[in-house]
Amino acid sequence: MHRKPSYEELERGAEKLKKERDALSQIIDNTPHGIATLDKKGNYLRINSHFTKLTGYTLDDIPNKKKWFEKVYPDEDYRKQINQAWNKDSDKIGVGEIREFKIRCKNGESKQIEFRSTFSKDQTISVLTDITQRRKAEDALRESEERLKAIFGANPDPVAVYNADGHPLYLNTAFIDVFGWTIEELQGKHIPFVPKDQEKLARTKIEEIYRTGDSVRFETKRFTKQGRIIDIFLSAAIIKDYKGMHNGLVVNLKDISNRKMLENQLQHAQKMEAIGTLAGGIAHDFNNILFPILGHTEILLMETPEDNPTHNRLQKIYKGAQRAKDLVRQILTFSRHGSVELKTMKLQPIVKETISFVKAAMPDTVAIEEHIDDNCKAVKADSTQIHQIVMNLATNASHAMEENGGIIKVSLKEIKFGENDLISPDMKPGTYICLSIADGGKGMDEELIKQIFDPFFTTKEKGRGTGMGLATVHGIVKKMNGEIRVLSEPGKGAIFNIYFPEAKS
Repeated sequence: MHRKPSYEELERGAEKLKKERDALSQIIDNTPHGIATLDKKGNYLRINSHFTKLTGYTLDDIPNKKKWFEKVYPDEDYRKQINQAWNKDSDKIGVGEIREFKIRCKNGESKQIEFRSTFSKDQTISVLTDITQRRKAEDALRESEERLKAIFGANPDPVAVYNADGHPLYLNTAFIDVFGWTIEELQGKHIPFVPKDQEKLARTKIEEIYRTGDSVRFETKRFTKQGRIIDIFLSAAIIKDYKGMHNGLVVNLKDISNRKMLENQLQHAQKMEAIGTLAGGIAHDFNNILFPILGHTEILLMETPEDNPTHNRLQKIYKGAQRAKDLVRQILTFSRHGSVELKTMKLQPIVKETISFVKAAMPDTVAIEEHIDDNCKAVKADSTQIHQIVMNLATNASHAMEENGGIIKVSLKEIKFGENDLISPDMKPGTYICLSIADGGKGMDEELIKQIFDPFFTTKEKGRGTGMGLATVHGIVKKMNGEIRVLSEPGKGAIFNIYFPEAKS
């Protein structure tokens, strides 16, 4: 049988309980969250001081849940939505879902509040946390991110954002269009687009940017996903975190391939123009010297009997002078100082006639395959010089394949160039007739391609070429307002494409 506590014991127990209740009340009042207790009928039993500080409302303002809802959720539709959420949570005993609502405070200010409610049989305890500033900061961060994405997205140049490990975090649309990779393919990886000969430069620049903290700008090259190498002007800057620590890089990669091509074309044109002017002047002077040599030699040949030993020597002088005259003619053609009248004509019959002529001189190991479109339009040209172009290119193709033999493919077709398709600043949009001569010979690297149109440059052994053949072709094509392009790789043959503009009627 239990002993009944004495009056003193009951007094001590009540005092202890009061102290605990006071301590709990003090804790509740000093917590940085608003706390409210409601009975099962929805009447407010108690709210702490922070609740009033947070909302401005006292128990007199909100005696029950109905009044609370009317004051803090003035919009009826919004109030209904919140009431449904409350009813859904209060149907179960225990902790309800964490809810987030916008309330109107007593002073009219709006605040974003996070609610946590615990439901029991007799009462409900709700904890209110003001997350207005947090949501503003998150919204501002989100807006900032969206703004940056919009800026990067609108940038016509490829942009990549890297983390501190060098892995891409963001790629704009232009990057995907130019290089071919998507962010999903590259998650947690390095972008495999730095050519081997550019790796040292890339490392040096990355070390520089992290050492100095300054942005860097330089020209380099990069691979695309398809393996094409493009010229790039790269700009990079460090990203810092809120502590000022290096946290990654933002890199802008401007494709300057077209600009570099135009610069090279301009440099080549200027060089050829200078050489042409010099060569043309020398050729004219040389022609003046040759004229009396040829004239007097002809007279001496007529005056000297054929059985005279001198006649044979004069014949050799005459042939040598004739060869010099032919070389002068080639130089004048290259330098565009020759006077040739261009006429409107179709190239098909001239190309076919020249091919027939060339076939007779070809070795048995080399064949010519023709793909001539008879519907090609007319161009402004000189038939003799078109003949010279085909002869020169076909002969060169034959020499390139004389070791192993093969097929020379000669084609003639129409091509339409739009504003964005032009391969030279000298070209205009429109229809062009493309004469193409392809071989399966040794091929050439980029450095060799850059030199083949230079006068007196030749890869043939001594005595087999003057180095004026391709220079002459280049001069003829330019005189006809055309363009010439060479596609070649070592061991994969070469294709010479010549574009003549359609003759306007």
